[in-house]
Amino acid sequence: MTKIDDIFANETLYAARYNEDGDNELKRLQDLWTNPIEVHGFVKKNGGSLLSQYSIAELSKMIFKEAEEIDKILTELKDDPTKKLNDFFVPLNDGDSELIPLGKKKGKIKNGLTFLRLYAIKIEDNCYLITGGAIKMTKKMGGNGEDTDRERGRLDIWRANLHKSGVKCKEDFFEFIKEQNGEIGE
Repeated sequence: MTKIDDIFANETLYAARYNEDGDNELKRLQDLWTNPIEVHGFVKKNGGSLLSQYSIAELSKMIFKEAEEIDKILTELKDDPTKKLNDFFVPLNDGDSELIPLGKKKGKIKNGLTFLRLYAIKIEDNCYLITGGAIKMTKKMGGNGEDTDRERGRLDIWRANLHKSGVKCKEDFFEFIKEQNGEIGE
């Protein structure tokens, strides 16, 4: 059964944990994105046209650096109450409105050539559920095959489940978390 972990312990950032004994998605992705063997293999397999401009080692190093930057940004967002998650997470698709209930979002570094994405559902302002993430080396979300396709599917499933459960605000989401984590009646 999928569980939901509170990442910041301040009711703003949550992450799905798909394996009861495993890590939540944020921790899993942080570990994956800083694992030299995994990143090297991914870049070698999926680097495509980027490999004509950069070596596998250069692209891997860029990914490691970006993973560190995302970790730094999330730490700042957690520690500085003047900073908001809304500044990190943007609509998944260009042109999507910020006003869409339970909108699909992506978190990424805003400047330069970037590859890492955290995918999330916006519950309300400054409250997000991370459902997954990916190393994205192509322009469109489906360009990396199964990785980004799987993440798009997860976003759709979570959004549908949250809608079906009547989640419209943080309070509804907290009740949903209790149900999801099996804390009702305990």
